[in-house]
Amino acid sequence: EQLDVATLVMRGRPYQDREDLLPVCFRCGQASVGLSPHGDRCNNCLHPYVRSLIGYDVLPLVEFAIADGLTDEEAERILLTGGGGKKSARAKDWEERRDGGAEVMTFNDELVDAAIAGIDGSSPGGGGPGSSDPFARQLVQLEMAAKTQWYQPITCDETMLRQLKSDDVFIVKRSYAEGVPLRWKFYRNMVPSVAVSMSPCGHFFHAQEYEFETLRNGAAPFSRQKPAKPGDE
Repeated sequence: EQLDVATLVMRGRPYQDREDLLPVCFRCGQASVGLSPHGDRCNNCLHPYVRSLIGYDVLPLVEFAIADGLTDEEAERILLTGGGGKKSARAKDWEERRDGGAEVMTFNDELVDAAIAGIDGSSPGGGGPGSSDPFARQLVQLEMAAKTQWYQPITCDETMLRQLKSDDVFIVKRSYAEGVPLRWKFYRNMVPSVAVSMSPCGHFFHAQEYEFETLRNGAAPFSRQKPAKPGDE
């Protein structure tokens, strides 16, 4: 009788976890309910989840492709030398000067526009029609579109690449598969406050977990590759 009661109680419970336990897609912002028939992907936009190999948490990385006409090497050079640069300092967000004896503070126009649109300038994951981030605008367009039947990564041209911060971009440099050269994979960290590290083998981890395991074992946690020492070529 106890078994029958337990069975009825179990059947009366929902077939899904609490919403706060569900994996969230950082491309479309939707939480995936249940298993996807397409594998470890978002049920809504089919973006593959990028997980940390320690703990298997979903990392805030969104894949993007390079537009036709640009090679992977050219895209890397643009990212390193483009106008996006590294993470901006707070001093660039506003400028203080004196005008006729009065202290005047001028704010960055892009941050003001983002605030008016209800966008947090520190979080590139959000972007409405008024957002100055073309990458974020593509995310919004994908979010407003209906569920797709196939996965299509965001495409970045030279202009978009120049606006990306190199600190927020990870490049997985793949070589060959069955004698055929493979295109590199590009990812953008949509939540820069979440530090992410990429191992030499191209797998991703939470930065603190990666550093802890590397220091504890003296090698990368997955590939077991030893970190380069100063002076090593």
